[in-house]
Amino acid sequence: MAGRVNARVFIFWVGCMEPIIWELYICNPDDIERFENGELEWKDVRKTKIRALVDTDTSRTLIFQESIKELGVRISKRRISVAGLCCATSLCKALVGVALEVGMTIVTAREEVLVVLEHEFEEFSHLRKHLMALNAEAILGRQTLDSLSVLIDPKTHKPLLVPVLIL
Repeated sequence: MAGRVNARVFIFWVGCMEPIIWELYICNPDDIERFENGELEWKDVRKTKIRALVDTDTSRTLIFQESIKELGVRISKRRISVAGLCCATSLCKALVGVALEVGMTIVTAREEVLVVLEHEFEEFSHLRKHLMALNAEAILGRQTLDSLSVLIDPKTHKPLLVPVLIL
C-alpha cells in the first residue's frame, strides 16, 4: 500500500548541509553497453541530461518516469519496498545507463534505479517540489556513485574519480 511522501526528513537533510547538485545523463542501457565496447559514439547514445541531488544516505537512485520516457527503457512491473523519505511504499525499478562527466572523461554504469511512475506523481509531489526548489529532478544514490567509481570532492563538491577498491 502506497503512503504519502514525508518531506520533513528531506527538509532536515537540506538544512544540515548545503545540497550538492550534479548534472548527469540517464541513458538507454543497451546503448551504454555498446558505447563502453566502442561500438557506438557518445553522440549516438540515447540519453537525457538531468540534474540530481547527490545523497550519500540514499542507497538507490530515484528518477521520475518522464526522464526515461523517450529512451526505450523498460520499467519492471515488480515493485520494491522503500523507506526513508517515503512512508512505507513501493516503487518500480528500471535498468538504465547512467553517465557522468568527470573532467574530460565520461564514466558510465548500467544501474537499477527506482522510478516514480506518472500516476504516482501526486503522491510524490512534496518530494518533487523540494527537488525543483533545488533545480534538481532526481536523487543520485550511493549505489550509483559506487558503480560510477566516484566520490564527492570535499573541497569542490564535484565528482572525483576513484579507483575501485578490492580487498
